[in-house]
Amino acid sequence: MNDEIYPLNNRVLIVDDTHSIHDDYRKILAGAESGNDDLAALEESLFGVKAEKSSNDSFELDAAYQGEEAVEKVKLAVENDQPYAVAFVDVRMPPGIDGVETISRFWQFDSDVQVVICTAYSDYSWNETFEKLGSTDSLLILKKPFDAIEMQQIASALVKKWNATRAARMQVHELEQAVEKRTAKIQAQNDQLERQIDEIKRTRAQLVQAEKMAAIGQLAAGIAHEINNPVGFVRSNVNTLSGYVEDFRTMIEQQKKLVATIKTGQGLEAAAAQAERASNENDVDFMLADVDALIAETTDGLDRVKKIVADLLDFSRIGKDELNNEDIHQLIEKTLGIAQNQLRHKVEIKKEFCNLAPVICDGGKLSQVFLTLLVNAAQAIEENGVITIRTGQEKQGVWIEFQDNGCGIAEENLTRIFDPFYTTKDVNEGTGLGLHIAHNIVASHGGQIKVKSMVGKGTNFRIELPVRARPTVNMVAA
Repeated sequence: MNDEIYPLNNRVLIVDDTHSIHDDYRKILAGAESGNDDLAALEESLFGVKAEKSSNDSFELDAAYQGEEAVEKVKLAVENDQPYAVAFVDVRMPPGIDGVETISRFWQFDSDVQVVICTAYSDYSWNETFEKLGSTDSLLILKKPFDAIEMQQIASALVKKWNATRAARMQVHELEQAVEKRTAKIQAQNDQLERQIDEIKRTRAQLVQAEKMAAIGQLAAGIAHEINNPVGFVRSNVNTLSGYVEDFRTMIEQQKKLVATIKTGQGLEAAAAQAERASNENDVDFMLADVDALIAETTDGLDRVKKIVADLLDFSRIGKDELNNEDIHQLIEKTLGIAQNQLRHKVEIKKEFCNLAPVICDGGKLSQVFLTLLVNAAQAIEENGVITIRTGQEKQGVWIEFQDNGCGIAEENLTRIFDPFYTTKDVNEGTGLGLHIAHNIVASHGGQIKVKSMVGKGTNFRIELPVRARPTVNMVAA
């Protein structure tokens, strides 16, 4: 024990109603030589045996002559932060409370004080004493006669016990404080880490959306062409219909004049000839047949525009990252619709679909994966080529393959293609994030994406997904 950190407490309280007994205790415990003749004689008369020589520990002694006085001293000592380590208490102290009651009250104010009952008599049996005070290791009972060395050893041992207990308690308290500080520090670090994780999630979500927009940007010209084609013939059809409307208006006017002539009965032959001539000039039968075709063609064009716009909105929206039952084939068809113009002129799409169970997934994000793989496959094909899309189901999952016969990927690059910002494309032709984000999206669904490739032969990307996705903590950020 380090006394500089934990100062030694050697305070001892003597409680006895006989003044001479206090002198005896003081001579034994206050540090006098045990070989002193007077002390030896006193020990022999007090304890009935002759004491042997021994070196004495030094104690700070205090005295009380009645139980109430002793209780008050214990209370004040605790309040002043100068508690007693040991108390020697006589049992009989008339006319006040006895020693057992005194001890009981001690422990109401100071449960740590070590107590020794020293008496030749007792108003209680020892069983009654323990029943009243309870079973405790803070109480010793010594019956006379006993010698000075025994008294000294007991006092010394109990003082050391009290100080060791206090030191252990203080060390535990300091350890608890250190743990609290460490816990608070760890909590602060955890809070900071959670904020950083949230920031990373937001950044990654922004990257996912930016990559979506970049993909649409790459396809923008083709998408614009896909929209312009139906819009162009819709406009042409509207112009044609506008001309037909004028012709019909002219014929209707002639019909009105003919009806008026019939009612008056004058110039009937001339009016009929004029109406017939107008009908022949405008070829009414052709116009009526053409109007039906124009309306059907216009409706089909508008439906194509509507579908393209709907697919674009479905693909590019910032959704709520909700998992839904999705038809994988429908997601593929929508994605093909967005990429159609880029694929149409140099790529033949082959579909080898089998029956698939609906997959619980984020359809918008999976569509982004499909678009990335389709665009990459198309860019790997220099002229005419084939992209084969296969689907299948096994055990509790589904798989989707995108196989192209393009230029392929060198073996040394296969281990890096999913790394962020890694790309084999020329400068300004790719962000290097497409496959990285695709890999994260698939992984966030509890699936995996595999790649096989051979230079000059083509590349195969295989996506494996559980039917019921178990999203990870990064599902939202993909």
